[in-house]
Amino acid sequence: MKPYAAPSDTSDPLGASSLTARSVAALDRLEAHGDAEDLVSLYRPEAEVGSVAAVEVLRGPDGARRFWSQYRARFGEMRTE
Repeated sequence: MKPYAAPSDTSDPLGASSLTARSVAALDRLEAHGDAEDLVSLYRPEAEVGSVAAVEVLRGPDGARRFWSQYRARFGEMRTE
């Protein structure tokens, strides 16, 4: 199952535009409200999440929740443009 709705625009058969829009909106929500759930909903159970600075690789939606919550906690105010 894809983590996003099937695209209705056949010029974008993989749904990249839809996924990009959802990702941007989810990041905005994380930054504005500290709520990672919209980002978490984009991850499949087999997904791996991490960064070059991370000691461990986190997995699945629970790993994504932990990653994004820790990421957000490092900053006071933030805004991606």
